[in-house]
Amino acid sequence: MNLVGNAVFRIGQWRVDPALDEISRDSKTIEFEPRTVRDLVCLAEHAGEIVSVNQLLDTVWKDLVVTQYSVYQAVGALRRALGDDSKDPTYIASVLKRGYRLIAPVGPDAVEQDAVEQDAKTLAARTSARTGQSRMSAMRLLNSGSVASRRIRLTG
Repeated sequence: MNLVGNAVFRIGQWRVDPALDEISRDSKTIEFEPRTVRDLVCLAEHAGEIVSVNQLLDTVWKDLVVTQYSVYQAVGALRRALGDDSKDPTYIASVLKRGYRLIAPVGPDAVEQDAVEQDAKTLAARTSARTGQSRMSAMRLLNSGSVASRRIRLTG
């Protein structure tokens, strides 16, 4: 999945909010150290692929002098919070002598996605009003992918 900035996304039933360094599910919210969440984001960006400990060190821990043990601790904290079992994983699988692989489905957060779609529809409506295009033309523009699928702040 291509994650942009601190975009909210889902891993399985969990909602991940990198900007707040937290994950939530039902009414339960768990906060993490920023680098632990960045490890999770890195795994999500490479969902289904093996991510080596060295790759996590180079990506997430690059500005600190740490050992692989820091990554092991972060992944352990994530597994505990997710309720995952390293022997029978649902979220993060260990790949012997190679690294980790996120095996749970990764996708956009439905609430965030609805807000993006609403913003895009509003933009399409404003575009059609200003340029004289029909609403149908504006919706074709929206559906063609010409409008970026990210939250846009609209101004008067």
